[in-house]
Amino acid sequence: MSPLPVFLTVDTEIWPHKRGWPNQRLATADKDFTRQFDHCILGKSTAGELGVRYQMRQLSRHGLKATFFVEPLHAAVAGEKWLRETVGMIVQTGYDVQMHAHTEWLSDARDPDLPPAHRQFMHQFPMAEQLRILAWAKRRLELCGARIVAFRAGSFGANTDTLKALRQAGVGIDSSYNRSFIDGNCLIDTGGDLQQACSIGGVVEFPVTVFVDYPGHFKPVQLAACSWAETKRALMQAWHRQWRSFVILWHGTEMLQPEFNPDSPARPSPIVVRRFERLCQFLAANRDKFQTMLFGDVAVPSVEPNGPSAPLNSNPVLTTHRLIEQVVGRFL
Repeated sequence: MSPLPVFLTVDTEIWPHKRGWPNQRLATADKDFTRQFDHCILGKSTAGELGVRYQMRQLSRHGLKATFFVEPLHAAVAGEKWLRETVGMIVQTGYDVQMHAHTEWLSDARDPDLPPAHRQFMHQFPMAEQLRILAWAKRRLELCGARIVAFRAGSFGANTDTLKALRQAGVGIDSSYNRSFIDGNCLIDTGGDLQQACSIGGVVEFPVTVFVDYPGHFKPVQLAACSWAETKRALMQAWHRQWRSFVILWHGTEMLQPEFNPDSPARPSPIVVRRFERLCQFLAANRDKFQTMLFGDVAVPSVEPNGPSAPLNSNPVLTTHRLIEQVVGRFL
């Protein structure tokens, strides 16, 4: 059988960590994101860096490809310094930068090319305003050295208008569809559960891969959300079923404990770090079954709809083990 195309995707974003934001605007002093860059991008911790540079080193050591979905709207608030540094370190290392957007940043953006008010989700904007946001974000990332062919909405908050706007913006790939967030954050209408890549209105949708962990519940294949055993099981199921895409998600800060104190380095999350290392080792050791790919490698016209796919699934033993593991992880 042919190797399963695996897309390793990293949502890479800066947050201001300001109480009341975005409903309360940032003061001038709050727009210096030096500490946020150290935390959100570099992942500085008591165990050293665990952010973007660490992740790229580990991926390179195992010969794996990955896409970093970088959020640029913060540059409309604080300037392009941190955006340029983020994009530069990724592109110079040979990894893929694609477009991410958290529209909360519009609360503080003062740019005539952007909508004048923020909303939490992209789908809350009319299509014309979505196009303005996408065109602005794409232009900023390209000025920093990226080649943009793909998009993921912040919090998966896209709808079908987002796909139409992407097509007008010249972006042919989207990865905002997440079955775990359908009818809440994500409002992309696919006519049914979407499991694998397919074309929708001229844009190829690469859904975040999910599996059923208990009846009626979908869990995304995300480092902080599921155990290594569940991820491995889902990968093997998809390979045996000859799926044509498998999208794994994590965030740049996912290997840190979730609390943030601007005055001290974060604590690492040993369980998530171990999951990441095991994933890299497994994919490297099974190249006959799995091929990591970049969205720039995708032949967009060739990805057409096929028949419905049964969802991947876990089992009660693995689900229980993960729940115990995550409770233990909070105390490490």
